[in-house]
Amino acid sequence: LAKPFQTEELIARLNAILRRSEGRVHSTVKVGRFELDENRQRLIIEDGTEHSLTGTEFRLLRCLMGRPGHIFSKEQLMEQLYNLNESPNENTIEAYIRRLRKLVGPETIATKRGQGYLFNDPV
Repeated sequence: LAKPFQTEELIARLNAILRRSEGRVHSTVKVGRFELDENRQRLIIEDGTEHSLTGTEFRLLRCLMGRPGHIFSKEQLMEQLYNLNESPNENTIEAYIRRLRKLVGPETIATKRGQGYLFNDPV
């Protein structure tokens, strides 16, 4: 881009560069022994084991791992996972938590009675 330049042209060129580079960035969330590959929706454990996740399992785990140690109520998790048009039963969250605990271990996703769930890797 040669000087002098217009700000709009600079922004347009930067947006074009970002559009072209999308999909090439390897995005992960890492907490303790666990790594969440956001591009492939896979959970990778420290020992190299990989687990494919469903869309809902992935979104739930990403929410919990995004703020480790933070307690999420069922209502907060429902808001993160579903849009306003969907109205799944609250037991749905419990079912997904149960499935994720089989992958990460029961002590990793803790239940705080009357409050909600939190991701805490007790390494």
